[in-house]
Amino acid sequence: MAIGRRVILREPHRRIRDGRRFHVITHQLYPGSMNRGLGEWVRNRRELLDLSQRELAARVGVTQPMISAIEAGRRAPTPQLRVAIEQALALQPSAALRRRRDDIAQAVRRHGGLSVMVMGSTALGTDGPGSDLDLLVQFGPDRDILDLLALEEELSQMLTIPVDVVSTGSDGRVIESARLTAVPL
Repeated sequence: MAIGRRVILREPHRRIRDGRRFHVITHQLYPGSMNRGLGEWVRNRRELLDLSQRELAARVGVTQPMISAIEAGRRAPTPQLRVAIEQALALQPSAALRRRRDDIAQAVRRHGGLSVMVMGSTALGTDGPGSDLDLLVQFGPDRDILDLLALEEELSQMLTIPVDVVSTGSDGRVIESARLTAVPL
């Protein structure tokens, strides 16, 4: 899973079979400081899934105060607990879209979007917990790439999943293909 466009180095380098080195670059899952960012992600995702702290704690085998401390950024989970939390909070983009459709539409308008369509695996009904949400947005004539990037960031934070926004003003084969599969929000 990944959120946003920031990248971090997971490992300085790794050797592959032929002995060459390469850098492993991955998207940052929890924006901001690690504990606070993780805590915000856990709280937002838990709320998207309509789970209480107690219900999440039961799913991952810890106490409710531990979940509370993680969400507040006071405690960092062990790597095993982090994996258990991520698995317990697995979410398909289509489910996030259903739960936050009105919030998405408002965010699009706040960033100068005039209309929005869903495309890609979510539009086709083939999305899974590791999928991103692809949106095709028509922006007003006075808007630029910064509006698009700000919208991507806000939606990624809100939905706790990666969101890719493509402007209808784009051109090329990819955008033509996207338009064929796009469906209304």
